[in-house]
Amino acid sequence: MRHRTNFLIRYALPWAIFGVAFVLLGAFQIWPTVRGSTFGPVLPYHTTNSYLISLLKIRDGSERLQRALAALPADRPVAVLLPKDDERWIFVGYLIGYFAWPREVQIAPLTKLNAAHELHALDRDSLGGIFFAGFPPPPGFSPALSIGAGLTMVPKMVNAEPAP
Repeated sequence: MRHRTNFLIRYALPWAIFGVAFVLLGAFQIWPTVRGSTFGPVLPYHTTNSYLISLLKIRDGSERLQRALAALPADRPVAVLLPKDDERWIFVGYLIGYFAWPREVQIAPLTKLNAAHELHALDRDSLGGIFFAGFPPPPGFSPALSIGAGLTMVPKMVNAEPAP
């Protein structure tokens, strides 16, 4: 009996104390988040709007993206130019692709070294529009429509007059 009591005091009791401390510290860290979070009404675009609030600083980002894409020719692909290796803008590029479906989306990651080459390599006549994510469009790309903080779209300009 003495051996069993000695074992409990030397081994089991310290581990039990560590386990209780672990659970209590975790509960104190998680409790403010659990208590303060509200789900609110689940509306259309609830998830993508919550992403775009933090990424683009706009509340109705999904609706803005849909309106911008609806203004583009439906039979033409769109290009998304974004900084290479920047996870924030890569995610925004994927969100644009999500909303643009079934339209083709060409994502072009840019660096300072290849930006000019990639811009000149774009076949602007075949594109319905170009999204500039993470940097402003260069001069000559107009009209530029701001969608959110750091995201600009340059639509394909369609001639109002028929070609002769």
